[in-house]
Amino acid sequence: MGFKDIPQDGYERVIHIEDEASGLDAIIALHSTKLGPAIGGIRFYNYADFQSQLNDALRLSQGMTFKNAAAGLDHGGAKTAVNASKIKDRVAAFQYLGKIVNLLDGKYICAGDVGTTVEDLYRVNDSTSYVAGITLDSSKPTALGVFTSIGALLERDQKDISDTTFVVEGLGKVGGKLAHMLAARGGIVKGFDPYVKNVLGIKTITQNDVFTTDCDMYVPCALGATVNMKSLNQMKADYICGSANNQFATLGDAETARTLGINYIPDFIANCGGVVAVALDFKNKKYEKALTFDLNERIKEIFETAERRDINVQQAAEYLANQRLK
Repeated sequence: MGFKDIPQDGYERVIHIEDEASGLDAIIALHSTKLGPAIGGIRFYNYADFQSQLNDALRLSQGMTFKNAAAGLDHGGAKTAVNASKIKDRVAAFQYLGKIVNLLDGKYICAGDVGTTVEDLYRVNDSTSYVAGITLDSSKPTALGVFTSIGALLERDQKDISDTTFVVEGLGKVGGKLAHMLAARGGIVKGFDPYVKNVLGIKTITQNDVFTTDCDMYVPCALGATVNMKSLNQMKADYICGSANNQFATLGDAETARTLGINYIPDFIANCGGVVAVALDFKNKKYEKALTFDLNERIKEIFETAERRDINVQQAAEYLANQRLK
């Protein structure tokens, strides 16, 4: 078969796959299986060159190792990056990819990611059983995980969702579901999304109002890096918790939030619902308990660690994840 190993320091195995007939050009980065079989999605994207494709696979697979460890999963991290611009026969390409995944003999369990469709995953599944979450709508468990995280954050201060005003930025698949869950629990929800208008039960605000409007909690569910020095200086909220990745522009901004008395849940904890659901789906288990009771207990441990070590909760979550990886 057309693949070769590309040795990379700190990675268990990195494979470059090429198939002339289908046009498949893919990189599987297997970062770690220390905690168990690696789980990570297949990203289907128009990469400008091989190096950017490789960098994406390496960065994302390492991130999955950390995210899975932080989520309490007995799984390592991996990622596949497929160069969409080279595909000639999409069906054949994903079937061929499945054959390579199968050769890894269970060390890598793949799932969906940006650009990959349900049909693509079925074609991978033609060649291997190491595919999870094919028909799973990951937005539902992701929203549930954020909802649980919000409840845990408020509970620390003896507050309840029904007594809280939220600003949700991003009302797409996850943000929209989460906004409705918060409203159904009695929360006052204000929302902004440039593409979604007139959401039932949610007051629409403008982009300029996201940080300046009165609220108790800012809920980022769109782009990352929205919490920075500028937004922190404008922010009315006392809490931050959402599904967006990399919410803080820099690690220093997380520390600034702490000094300003803004409490938050790290993004890789709050938005762990998708990967948790995929991992349990592979074992034919349901995700509800893991993303309610179990996640709530994990968040309590993070806050206890932060207080005991006098560090921010971002550092505490990273510390606990690294302890598992050790």
